[in-house]
Amino acid sequence: MYIISDQVVLHEEEGKKYLVNTVSGKVFVLNEVASRIVEGLNENKSVDEIKHMLSLLFSDVTFEQISKDVDSYITMLVDSQSIVAKQ
Repeated sequence: MYIISDQVVLHEEEGKKYLVNTVSGKVFVLNEVASRIVEGLNENKSVDEIKHMLSLLFSDVTFEQISKDVDSYITMLVDSQSIVAKQ
């Protein structure tokens, strides 16, 4: 399980959501899927739970593709130190 890093804040402005790293200054604009992933992490959902939730919302996409995309996005967030493994 992962949590949002202490150095990152979730910001919403004019209907758009952003992850802002207050240390590096990096800003990630969240599309609908990215927003759902981050919301899931904020709700203490596991990566598998997030994948399942997305597969229900986007039934026209294969679970394999959703799984691949979520794993890729989670890796990017970890690499950018936007999320960290929950202790």
